[in-house]
Amino acid sequence: MDKVISIIVPVYNAENYLYRCLSSLRAQTFGFIEIICVNDGSTDHSAEILERFALLDSRIKVISQVNSGPASARNKGLEAATGKYVMFCDADDSFEPEMCEKMYNAMLIHNVDLVMCDCNINTTVSANFRKEKDILYHKLKLAGYCFIDAKIYNLINVVLWNKILKISLIKKYNIKFPDGYEHDDACFILKYLAVSTLYYGLDEPLYNYNICNPESLMAKVYKRNNYGKKLDFLYAYYDVMLFVLHNPVRKEILEGFKHLYVNQLGYFGQFLTSREQFAMLAVLHGQLKDIDFFEKNKFIDTVREGNLKKAQVYFNRKTKLTFLQQIFSLTNKSDKIKLLTILGVSIPLPRNAKRLELSKMNRISLKQCKTGNLNQVIKC
Repeated sequence: MDKVISIIVPVYNAENYLYRCLSSLRAQTFGFIEIICVNDGSTDHSAEILERFALLDSRIKVISQVNSGPASARNKGLEAATGKYVMFCDADDSFEPEMCEKMYNAMLIHNVDLVMCDCNINTTVSANFRKEKDILYHKLKLAGYCFIDAKIYNLINVVLWNKILKISLIKKYNIKFPDGYEHDDACFILKYLAVSTLYYGLDEPLYNYNICNPESLMAKVYKRNNYGKKLDFLYAYYDVMLFVLHNPVRKEILEGFKHLYVNQLGYFGQFLTSREQFAMLAVLHGQLKDIDFFEKNKFIDTVREGNLKKAQVYFNRKTKLTFLQQIFSLTNKSDKIKLLTILGVSIPLPRNAKRLELSKMNRISLKQCKTGNLNQVIKC
């Protein structure tokens, strides 16, 4: 049997984690895999470790390039992939032994475009630079089978490593990782989701995510030390916008992307200084002035008109607590915590909340799923 799953691992200075990562991939219970490791100009002992593993296991392919970033490395991996499906693993993370087998089986049994699993999150080293809701973002929220509509498009997280994808869909729409700026993984997944129809959430923690690597992209974002890259999210989401506008994307996906786009501006905008926010708005004006995509959105309309000072005031009203909210407010910080703010002091309070489940519209029984009746899926 030929290789069924291609696992792509971009590697840059990962000598402290690489042995565990590659050992977990070699130990997969599903044997029809290829492990494509792209050494992105590492200056530590990563290259030697990769060559040693390649000698031990013929399924491991090593590609080397000058340091060009993870997007370039992942694109190189996709070009070399020969499997029918693709999965991704970060070099500082690892797979549970049955991850490939269970993800592949779910893909076949449920006949979907995308399967996503839950994950174990390693926070043994201090990771207090992230809020709890940002850590929980990586956990599975949608268990079961569903039709991808606007709501689901917004709820599926955009990390690469907890998913299995179809190579055929990637090639059909020429989906690649945008090179030259960060957030390439989010860009890739959002494009893939835009041309997908069916999803299955596998409620098992099969991926081991190491949140404690101080050199990871998101660590730099949360610590605000990703100098020179703080506005990269603008280019990533603009790239997705052009993709959904120039491909046969369903109307509900377009609506879902509009909502997500505005929310992401607010989310990443919170990490910017006032001067950086103004620079963000200037870039947005250049990107959006000739795109008539957002209807009746005062903030976007103001940006398109070029009134950036007014847009910045409007932006901060939407993303920061008002004066009255600073005196007293009760907001949801995460699935487990409510945040009570009194006279500017925030007090976390526990809340009773179960795992977010699919709404009736997007739920379907396993029996219905196996019939493959798409009309029934949409009606549920």
